[in-house]
Amino acid sequence: MSNSIASSSTSYGLTTVAELSQKNFSKLDTNSDGKLSATELSAVAKGAQGRTAAAALLKQMDTNGDKYISQSELNSATTKTANQNALKYYSKLDANGDGKLNASELAAVTKNGRQGLVDAAKLLKELDANGDKSVSKAEFLSATTQDSSGTTSAKAATERYKESFKKFDTNGDGKLRASELAAMAKSGSKIGISADTNGDKVVSEAEYAVAAAKLDATSGDTGSSSSTSVTKSPLLTKLLSAIKSSSTTSESSGTASQKMLAAIDSDGNGSLSKEEVQLYMAKIRQQSTQNSLYSADGTSSASSTDPLLDMQL
Repeated sequence: MSNSIASSSTSYGLTTVAELSQKNFSKLDTNSDGKLSATELSAVAKGAQGRTAAAALLKQMDTNGDKYISQSELNSATTKTANQNALKYYSKLDANGDGKLNASELAAVTKNGRQGLVDAAKLLKELDANGDKSVSKAEFLSATTQDSSGTTSAKAATERYKESFKKFDTNGDGKLRASELAAMAKSGSKIGISADTNGDKVVSEAEYAVAAAKLDATSGDTGSSSSTSVTKSPLLTKLLSAIKSSSTTSESSGTASQKMLAAIDSDGNGSLSKEEVQLYMAKIRQQSTQNSLYSADGTSSASSTDPLLDMQL
C-alpha cells in the first residue's frame, strides 16, 4: 500500500458526526460553557490534518452560525445521520422498490431458513404500526431512529403512539370507545379505560400517548402490534445492529475521502484548488523517490510504485 493511501486511513480524531457523538460532550467542553469551540475540538484532533477535519466538522454542525457546536446541535446532527443511515438501509432492503417492506424483504435482516422467515414475520408485526402488513419509511424511521443516548427519540416515539392509536381507533373519530378498548384488551394491550384522565369515558389520542409513554418507560410494552422501545425487542436490536454495520461500512469509505481532502486542502477552506493538488502530488512523488532510494541501499522495503497510481481524487 502506498504512503498516500496509508496516510489517508490514519485516524485524525474527529472527522464524522458519528465519531463526535461517541465522545463525552462534557469532557470535550473543557471550559464548561455548554458548547464546543474550534479550540476544544482541535485539542482532541491529531495533527494539522486532524485539525482541518475538525474545523470542517464544526462548520457542518454549526447550524446557528455562532462558530460553536451546542449539545442540541450535536443531538440534531446525530439524529439526522441516524435517519440517513436508516433510510439507506431501508432502500437496500426494499428489493422490489415499491416503497414498503414485506416479510420476505425483512428476511434479509433475520437471515434465511425457516426460523428466519418466522422471525421476519414477527419483525414486520413489530414495525407495522398501522396494521397494513407492510412497513413504510415512516414506520421504519419511527422504530429505528435513536438519539445520542441510545434510546428512542421523543419525536419518533410520539409518531409511533399516533400510528398505534390510529390502528385501534377503527371509526376514526379520534377517540377510543368501549368497543375499541375491548378489542385492544383482546389483542393484549395494557392500555384501558384507566387512561381516561378527564372522566369522559373515552380515551383521546393525547390520553393514549400519555399512557403509552408510561408503559414504555416501565416495560417497553404499549400493547400495540409494535413496541415503542427499540431497546426491548431482540429483533429490533438485530435490525439496529444491521443498520449500524451497514452505515459503518459506508462511513469508512466516506471518512477516507474526508481525510484525503484534509490532507490536500492546505488552506482548510473545504475545497481543492489546482495548486493544492499539484503541491500534494509533488510531495507524494518526492516521498516515493525517497522510498525507492532507501530500498536500493537496503534500509527500507517500501514499494517504489508511484503512489499517484493509487490516488482517487
